Amino acid sequence: MIYDKIDNILKHWTEEQGLFLYTRYKDTDVRSVDVVGYRGNKVQIWIDAPQNDSVEIHLWDYNNRREDHSVPIESLESSLTELCLKAREWANQKNH
Repeated sequence: MIYDKIDNILKHWTEEQGLFLYTRYKDTDVRSVDVVGYRGNKVQIWIDAPQNDSVEIHLWDYNNRREDHSVPIESLESSLTELCLKAREWANQKNH
């Protein structure tokens, strides 16, 4: 499976963060979470399948803001934690 290298990391991270990991979208394997702010605003974090020893992480506010990051697999969990803080900030901003 294309996500085998990172599934255990993602499972542990989502449990620690209290997030739900989406693994299917329209009959396609995905790895995605929604971070929801206190006003109900959402920011999606999705993770591409690993390429060699790195992985792409994307943040999107379902509007205009988007960031893309490439990280080594060994720092995936710490990078996700850091990017989740940014996603929570975006989700809780008034002008979202």
